[in-house]
Amino acid sequence: MDVLRCNSPAIGCPSPVSCSFLSADDCPRSSRASGGMQQHLASRFSACGVSVGGRQSGASRSNFRILDGRVLTCRSSFQAPKFSDFSTSVQTPSGEKEKAGSENLSAKERRKLRNERREELKATKEPWKEMVENKWLSKPKKAKGWEADADVNQLKVKGMQWWMIQTTRKYENQVAEQLEIVFAEAFPDREFEVLVPTLPTKIKLKDGTVSDARRKIFQGIVLLRCVFDRDVYDLVRRIPRAYDFFGNLAGVSYQPMIMPAPVSHINMENMFRQIKEEEEDFLLFKEQCRKELEEENRLTLEKERLALEKEILDAEALQLEIGATIRVLSGPFTEFTGIVIELLPDVEKVKALVTVFGKDTPIVLDVEQVEVQAAALK
Repeated sequence: MDVLRCNSPAIGCPSPVSCSFLSADDCPRSSRASGGMQQHLASRFSACGVSVGGRQSGASRSNFRILDGRVLTCRSSFQAPKFSDFSTSVQTPSGEKEKAGSENLSAKERRKLRNERREELKATKEPWKEMVENKWLSKPKKAKGWEADADVNQLKVKGMQWWMIQTTRKYENQVAEQLEIVFAEAFPDREFEVLVPTLPTKIKLKDGTVSDARRKIFQGIVLLRCVFDRDVYDLVRRIPRAYDFFGNLAGVSYQPMIMPAPVSHINMENMFRQIKEEEEDFLLFKEQCRKELEEENRLTLEKERLALEKEILDAEALQLEIGATIRVLSGPFTEFTGIVIELLPDVEKVKALVTVFGKDTPIVLDVEQVEVQAAALK
């Protein structure tokens, strides 16, 4: 196997570069094999910037010959460029353009020149550390992974929605009142609505009136309608007895949280329709109870009137006369009954016959001490 070595490699190319052939049999003396060998050498030397077989004009032309199946080594006229051949235009702080490669500078001189330019830039511009920090702080950071899932501010795009707040039972009204006060103070320019959904009870009291008590549709729930963001989330969580929202679990296992989920419009419409129907039924029930109460009051007054008339008639029918049955109201013979045997109108007294120890005993009583129980028999 024959090897051709390049004696003039280009900058950056490992030296020496080896080109290997399969065998000497692949390089016969025919012109066909010679042409294939030239193409192979040209492709191998192109990485080093060497032109093979006279295909490139100029000083970089090199030739080789194939004799008796052997490739002869040849020197190329290619010369490696020097550092001074590369010129770079540099803008100095004074505004003048100068060429850094106009003359051969050592590494120390180039480093010194670079440091001088940096010092001048520091004096004229903002310090690079502060500039990087300000740029980093001003750049909006996008949450990734579970932080993006737990970002409450992303709910702002949903607009005005109803949100369910979980509270302690029997304290829904207190939480709703406090939420209205705190929300109005914290966000005076925002539109919001607080609701504790309730229904009438339809309870009739003993006096015939209807109770105004209401029952809650959802126990331990307060509804808030607003544009939701992190500020609203923190505000609600600070209210006593309002400890969480209804939604989906988000975050990580060691720091879980509930991502609030809005109540669907269909559910809210169904709830409002139910409340409206219950209110209409309650008004009908209340009107019916009012009519029944009025009828009961009318009947009661009628009964009282009839009873009074009867008393008047009975009083007129029962007169104090001889033979009437009386009852003693006061005195030593209280609760004794007897029969009037004589009237003494001059002294406003009556003489009655009262049974005492099984014997009829006549006694004299004042008119105010007796009550007529039955009229005299005629």
